[in-house]
Amino acid sequence: MMILKKVKLLVALCISVTAFGQSDTLIPSSPKLHYFRVNMGPKLEQYVVNGNSNVTSIPHLDVGAGLYIGRRFTENIYAEVGLIKNDYSARLEITSQNMAGEELKSFSSQLYPTFSSVQVGLLGGYRLPLSEKWTIYGQGGFHLFLNKKLTRTGSQFFKEPARNESGSYEEDIEVIAFSNDFEPGNIIFRGDVGVYRQISKSLSLDFSVSGRFSNLPLNEFKIEYSSFSNSTKQQAVVANKGVALNLIFGIKYQINKYKSS
Repeated sequence: MMILKKVKLLVALCISVTAFGQSDTLIPSSPKLHYFRVNMGPKLEQYVVNGNSNVTSIPHLDVGAGLYIGRRFTENIYAEVGLIKNDYSARLEITSQNMAGEELKSFSSQLYPTFSSVQVGLLGGYRLPLSEKWTIYGQGGFHLFLNKKLTRTGSQFFKEPARNESGSYEEDIEVIAFSNDFEPGNIIFRGDVGVYRQISKSLSLDFSVSGRFSNLPLNEFKIEYSSFSNSTKQQAVVANKGVALNLIFGIKYQINKYKSS
């Protein structure tokens, strides 16, 4: 029932976008969508580590995808509503020391999935044609979560070698990841810059770069670790604030040609 309500909300948002900006009547008789976009691409994610300076978040690549419908209000100004599929995972590196005081690195080969999501995006933008074939654009807005699901629950145990820089020494380190859960954050802010390359009357290629972040943590989990040289258990809290840089590739298809009133 909850998902059904969210789908109904998305439909209402789509109708609002198509209705907004009509001139002549309060309720338009024939609202039009002007285009839709489909895209996907790699995203570089960054988590935040709190409570332990020996645990570092490592940026890593993941993949996201989106489907958008758009309406133009003027020659340059437009708005879009989109469905975005984004999954999240963390990569960490733990620095420990052996009994001789030498630094050891570990855990960086482990990818820890945290949660999957479907989001609705509300965007407004400005487009500027450079020629018959090329158009640049900039846009901003936010995402709301329609659905999110934890990828891992409970505790996970990892055991792997911690090595020095030269690889001449290694010892075991044990890591437990637990308390993977959602936090208050439910909005992701977004800004894009991109370019369209028209290849036919209705079809264009779409290339853009998108930066995203949240003002509140979306998700957190804890890790606890100990090594052969240091059996004292140490902890860190790893948080996801939606910080990501996306490189997006896709297509844009014109449904109705924009006509100024």
